[in-house]
Amino acid sequence: GYHMVKADWSQCPHCQFPALYSHLVSHLEAEPICPMCDKELKPDDVQKVSENDVKLATIELQQPEQAPLPAGTATKDGHINQATGKQQPPKQGELFA
Repeated sequence: GYHMVKADWSQCPHCQFPALYSHLVSHLEAEPICPMCDKELKPDDVQKVSENDVKLATIELQQPEQAPLPAGTATKDGHINQATGKQQPPKQGELFA
């Protein structure tokens, strides 16, 4: 992939897939379909995203910190730490269970 540059940032209006404006428009001129969601997309439908919108989207995507749980409290997925009450990350193989 290419390095994303704020001055050339765009996204699919259907799936919000981030893309370099210049590359996405070139792709759509040859094949008017989003490479991510396969929906019809005309080059004129794609607009550059302003720098402020790029920064705002980055800020909104960050997950908030979770407060520790009281000792012995179960989370909705059942993972607990008996000593600290902090949620434990899922073990390998449990992510998609």
